[in-house]
Amino acid sequence: MKIECISKSAITLPVDLIRPELGLGRDRIFSLITGKQYVVYGITCYLGHLWYYICDEDYSYYPIWNPAPLFRITDNRISKYWEIGEYLIGSSEIIPIISFSEWVQNPIFYDLLTDREQSAVQTFIKYKKLIDEESNIIDQDDAQL
Repeated sequence: MKIECISKSAITLPVDLIRPELGLGRDRIFSLITGKQYVVYGITCYLGHLWYYICDEDYSYYPIWNPAPLFRITDNRISKYWEIGEYLIGSSEIIPIISFSEWVQNPIFYDLLTDREQSAVQTFIKYKKLIDEESNIIDQDDAQL
């Protein structure tokens, strides 16, 4: 699945996504390039909207979630590596996750990944390569990892 950035400014987001207490104020500028296509590595739903996990312009070793209203879908093919699951957030909120098996099956996978836990990082690198190849995009920087 590929998406194209149509805006990097939170001012274009729906009003119900503007949450300054969550870092989503009207003045927020996302680390995106308008007009650039990004490969999607996971999808979730939060605050009533889809969010795409992509390797944005701040990408170092893990994907960042960005609100779907900042994008348009340019390739709607779903990755053959994806599964769907759900996580309990807090004591009562359940959110879906669509991504590769290790992420879907382990509710703390993303936390492990962002904490640089080696097996989580290696797992993401493996799936990033597979999904990029599937999407016909190979990032030369990641090929050196």
